[in-house]
Amino acid sequence: GEMAQEAQRIPVAMGHIEGVPLLGSTCDAWDSIYNFQARGDDILIATFPKS
Repeated sequence: GEMAQEAQRIPVAMGHIEGVPLLGSTCDAWDSIYNFQARGDDILIATFPKS
């Protein structure tokens, strides 16, 4: 629809990490993401769209 067409026009900064295209904000935070250490008492919550 119209909203989808408008969303496609929004410029988004992109970058690459090891050849993988990622959002610029993800590239900016990559060192923290890469060096993240989970602890034994951490809880992981993953969600996905129903449809």
